[in-house]
This record gives sequence, structure tokens and C-alpha cells, in this order.
Amino acid sequence: LPRVRLPWPRLLPWAVVPTGGRRDDLVVATRPKHMTDKTGMTGMATKLVANYFRLESLPQMCVNQYHVDFLPLVESSRIRRALINDHREQFGRCFVFDGMSDLKTPKRMPQTITELFSKRRTDGAAITIKIKWVQELAPTNPDLLRLFNTQMRRNLEHLDFVQINRHFFDKSAVSAIPQHGLELWQGLITAIGQYETAVMMVTDTVHKVLRRDSVLDLLSQVTSGPYYREEAMKRVAGCIVMTPYNNKTYRIDDIDWNKSPLSIFETKEGPKTYIQYYEDQYEKRIRDAKQPLLVCRPKEKDIRAGRTDNIYLVPELCVLTGLTDEMRANVSVMRDLAQHTRIDPPKRVQNLLQFIKRINGNDAIRAEMEQWGLTFSDSLVSIDARTLYPEKVMQGQQVYKCDPKTADFSRDMRDKRLHVAVAIETWLVMCHKRDDANVTEFVRTLMSVCPPMGLHMGHPKVLKLEDDRAANYVRALHEVGGSGDLQLALIVVPNNRKDRYDMIKKQACVDLGIHTQVILSRTIGNRKNIRSVATKVAIQLNCKLGGEAWCLEIPLANTMVIGYDTYHDAGSRNRSAGAFVASMNRTFTRWYSRVSFHASHQELGSSLAQHLKDSLCKYSQETMVLLPSA
Repeated sequence: LPRVRLPWPRLLPWAVVPTGGRRDDLVVATRPKHMTDKTGMTGMATKLVANYFRLESLPQMCVNQYHVDFLPLVESSRIRRALINDHREQFGRCFVFDGMSDLKTPKRMPQTITELFSKRRTDGAAITIKIKWVQELAPTNPDLLRLFNTQMRRNLEHLDFVQINRHFFDKSAVSAIPQHGLELWQGLITAIGQYETAVMMVTDTVHKVLRRDSVLDLLSQVTSGPYYREEAMKRVAGCIVMTPYNNKTYRIDDIDWNKSPLSIFETKEGPKTYIQYYEDQYEKRIRDAKQPLLVCRPKEKDIRAGRTDNIYLVPELCVLTGLTDEMRANVSVMRDLAQHTRIDPPKRVQNLLQFIKRINGNDAIRAEMEQWGLTFSDSLVSIDARTLYPEKVMQGQQVYKCDPKTADFSRDMRDKRLHVAVAIETWLVMCHKRDDANVTEFVRTLMSVCPPMGLHMGHPKVLKLEDDRAANYVRALHEVGGSGDLQLALIVVPNNRKDRYDMIKKQACVDLGIHTQVILSRTIGNRKNIRSVATKVAIQLNCKLGGEAWCLEIPLANTMVIGYDTYHDAGSRNRSAGAFVASMNRTFTRWYSRVSFHASHQELGSSLAQHLKDSLCKYSQETMVLLPSA
């Protein structure tokens, strides 16, 4: 897209002003020149409210920005703030310190570099605080947005919110789900930014699941034996745990079986055992003195900051966070969680209005905000919107409209030919022998629902396994699918064991190149809804083998939609996988896909450009459209 220069300030009153003084107000042109108004005309006008609060007043004075250094280095942001607060009279009636190195105050200190001196409370060490003036920020400078967000974090602290990683959680809004051994913490994400017409704060609800059991409880569930340590590592590695004594989260990398709470390590007060340390610092008494210690290796940002030592945690004092795969597959667990996390719009609006009422009604918050000249609106932002007309869904020769209130057209799909149906001639059904009766009935139903949809299915080869070990499924796949003429394997498994599912998918997709559909035996065990299940499975099979269930009328010609996502393996920090997809036709129903591996925690791999080039060449082949020359 071309880049254009807008006159200052025009549409962007918060244009970027670098420290060198040159205004760089280049923006990307996202609207065609002939479009003078972006208001829509399609559909029916309606009124909406959004989860945004407008800042009704902003600072009208200039603000001075300072860079803060601590000598020697102080790692804890809590201690940094305490040291700065020792000298608050130096910074005038109001100032904001982000806990790292950025301090803002309306007061201009007499010297460009000011040195202050404090004593660290924990050990009495002398700390030199070096404060260097950076620049004066005008009321319209975008760097003030950072000030607003820092002040908002202070506001949440005034409300006794607890910070866990980057989010703040309300200690008074913890929901216990005792039947599943879970706690659900409700919190908030807030971000203040410049929008087209005003500075606004977006607010959204977040939840964090904590489990009542500790890592020590998890280790005690592992069956003792010759492979105890390997199994324990498999359970713990990659887990995210929280230490309730300081509300911090850690990623577990290893278990040190040679260390225990009786091990001695260096502290600022001298050598101590972990038992002594936690009793002195946090008044936590460790019951099991023989448990191994958990190892958290330093992250890249820790290493850059000079923190290269491992962190050791006591399993007994670590609470597990998040849900296991078994919990996610448990309908009862997910249903009970959804009662707390799925909030309907009226209740969500009510919660947001209660929150802003707490902010505006708190005396300490109001006093600090008034010093900066900041005021939040009491109401959510109102938006003029339009309800679009329902889309036309095309399925073969049939055309019907989707109900916009439910976005569900599954009933309209019944007994109609799929948009593009395929033929499945050679396919395999694999199951445990005890599921034989249910599988036979399901296959019969599946073959009966396919013809009305235009989907032809030949008779499958059926394999009945003696036991449900993962190795047996893999061995059977190699025996039957090794010849390369098998189109599909439909595999019925007794439960949702992740290791078996992963092994089946890896062998079928990576090694053999066979499409698979894995189904739980209980899914096909209910005869009352077996026809509905068979219909949904048939549609999935058709799409997996290159067919198309339905499509929409897309007005844009010669348009490609690209998707990219990155998967970070919790069990390995060495590499991440990037998935690339690109549409290959006008209706966006056929896709080109590629997978590449790259350095761990890179969001975009270096192969993205090559994937894009290859997808464009493939698009040209599929559509017979010539690509424009460079």
C-alpha cells in the first residue's frame, strides 16, 4: 500500500514525535481516494455499546520524562517502587513510575542528572538512584499513553487487585468449584489508547483457572516403579504453576532429584535451607522434607538482564494452573466452568459499569487521577452500527439464507447434496473388539446418510483389535495403509488418551499420508442420535478428502485469504511450528497448506515469504490467473 503524509495533526492528533524533534507522521493509506465516507449503507441501523470508556479530560500541562537506573542493580519492581517512594517529595505532587526505568512527573528537576541515595530494607544495602532527564512531553505526545496505562495499574492496585503475570485479578471475585478441585479467578485486561475520535480505555474480563492440588499431589499420584522419574517428568515438564505466597507463575522445565527442601542455598542473610527460607520470608511451613525440587531455567529476557541461574521451587508450595486434557474432555467440568466464564451481554455490561463505578468512586484513585487531569466517563461508549442482511448459503443447486440470530443453518443442510461431493472407495474402520456392535451400526448408518448428500462410500475393511494399546493401532495402520491406496481410516477409540491420539495422527498423517477420523466409542454408543452423528461425520470426511460442504457468494474476484499461526510446544523450548494456509478458489473452500519449524517462540518464521510465493504460484495454476509482474 502507498504511504501518504498527512498534515499535522489532522486525523491523528497523537502522531509519532521522535526525540530528535522531526515529526514522522507517515501513515498507511487504508481507504481508497474516492471513498470520502466510510459509513456503511447495507443492512439496518442499530445502536450498540462497546467495552470502552472514554477519557473525558486529559492532561493540559507538559510532562517531564526521566530514565531511572539503580546501582547496584535492583531486580524486584516492588523494591524499585519502594526506593523511589522514599524520595517522592523530589518529584512534586504527582508522578508515575513504571517499576522498571521510566518516571514521569510535571516537575522539571534542576539538574539533567540527579543522584539520590536509599537503603534497601531487606538487607540495608546502599542504593544509588540515578535519574536522568530525557525529554519534555507535550499534552498531545503519544508517550503519555504509557503514563495513562501505568496510572491505571496503580488504580487496580488501589482496588486490591492482585497482579499475576500481566493481568490483574480481583481477590474478592474468586469462585470455588469444589466438585472438580478448581478455583476460578476473575480479572481484567485494560489498555488505554488513541482512537479516531478520542482517547479511550478498553476493558475485558479474563479468567485464570487454579487447581486445588499442588505439584507434590501430582507427583504422589505417579505409580512408583522403575520408570517413576520418567513418568513424573512427563507429567510435570511444561506445566505452568503459581506460587500463592507471591502470586507469581513459573514454567517447569525439569526436576532435580538431588535437591530437597533440606538443601542449602545462598541468601542475602547467608546460607539457608529452603525450609528455613520459606518459614522466615513467607511463614510457610514445608511438611515433606524429602520431596525433590522443581527447576525453572532462565528465559532469554532473563539471560539478557544478567539472570542466568536456575530458579528452584518446592512442589508442595506450587499450585497447578490451567486444565489438563482430561479436564477439557470432561463435559461436566467444562459445563460447570462455562457457568462462570460465559457471561451474556447484559451481565457483561453490568460488570463493566460496576467496575468503572469502583474506579470513579475510590477516593485514592480520584485524588491521583485529578492531579494528572484525568477523568473516566461513567458510561460505555455508544456506537452507531448496522445489522447486515443474512448471507446466501449455496449447497449444490440449493440456495438458502442463514438466520442471523442463531448463525445456524444445520437444519437447512439436511437431506441436500453437498456443494462438491467426493467418492470414498477404499477406507478402513478400526476399533476394539468390544465396540464391534456399536461400530457396525454406526457404519451402516453412515453409509445410509451419504447417498442423499451425493457422497459415495464403498464398503470398508474392518479391523477389530484385541486391546487398545496405541502400538496396536499404529501397527494395524502400517499393515493396511502401507500400500498407499487407502483413502481414509476411521478409528474408534475407547477414551481420549492424548498419547494414543497423537501417535495415531503422527503415523497416519506424517508417515503414511492417510486421512483419519478418530471417534470416541461413547460418541457412537447412543442409538438415539446416531444418525445426527453420522451426518456430521460424513460432512467432515467429505471436506477432509477435498470436497466442499457449502459456500458463500463472495463478491471479490482474484482474492486470496491467508492464515498463519504458531504453535509453541510446552514440552520443548527448542523449536516452534508455523502453520500457513492460503485459499485456492473464489469461494474460499479449497486451501493450500504448509508447515515449517523455526526457533522457539518466534511468532513468524523465516519461511513465511517462501510459503507465500509458493501459494501464489499454486493459486495461479489452480485458477488459471496470471500473476502480475513485479
